[in-house]
Amino acid sequence: AIEGLPLIPLSMVGFFILYFVLGYFLYASVYTAIAAPFNSDQEAQQLAMIPMVLIISGMAVLNGVLANPSGGLAVFFSIFPFTSPLIMFLRTAISEVPTWQILASVAAWILTTMAIAWYVSNCLEALIGAAIFRAWSDRGHETHTVRSFGVFMLGATFLVPPAHAEVANR
Repeated sequence: AIEGLPLIPLSMVGFFILYFVLGYFLYASVYTAIAAPFNSDQEAQQLAMIPMVLIISGMAVLNGVLANPSGGLAVFFSIFPFTSPLIMFLRTAISEVPTWQILASVAAWILTTMAIAWYVSNCLEALIGAAIFRAWSDRGHETHTVRSFGVFMLGATFLVPPAHAEVANR
């Protein structure tokens, strides 16, 4: 060890990696959910402050958590998925956190991220399907026969980016 530098326990490094990765995926899914229904960045920027408020709410309770790391406020905000990356990591650094709280935090985090990702995938699927259908129907194609429907489905599967770009550029 280098003299004068504190020794960081390996468990702290593990907690940092865990909370960084889970927090990254959670907030990436939140920002994706916000951006999914919009056609441009300008439209999505109106709602981009929502995740920032969630992050700032974690910072707003830092003094209370530092004063009482085992109190109700600290426990709630360390299990609440949107403030957990900051608060739970802080609690693990300054006190001994019960294992059940760490597991509850990670479980709530993963379930929330999965729910948001499911929502985003359904939004994007609907938007892509609508864009493909509009591009297809604007050209006068019909899907009344099995063959034409099959061609439509293959086009929807393999030609999504070009069709979506064409609709977006109109």
